Amino acid sequence: MFIASPGQEVTITNLKTGEEATFLITGSTHAELQADGTTEVKVTGLNVVLNAREAKSEKPGIFLLEGNFTFALKEDGSEERVFSGTGEVTDICALLA
Repeated sequence: MFIASPGQEVTITNLKTGEEATFLITGSTHAELQADGTTEVKVTGLNVVLNAREAKSEKPGIFLLEGNFTFALKEDGSEERVFSGTGEVTDICALLA
């Protein structure tokens, strides 16, 4: 699977404070289903990644990733491996706190 998002923007709002930030997320996402049922995901460029607390992520939050990063998801969509790679990581939750 390949997803591209030319010209796409996302606005994220802190519901407690009303503070918001808008990000241009023109990156691409490449996902490949592995033989063991996990999905290997590679994001390049500018992307927003959500690591939900409910999924018991090693690094919960919402992050703007700029560069080349990979992560893996289990069959149920929960985190197999948290994102890692090269580039800049912005913690959007901390930015809007």
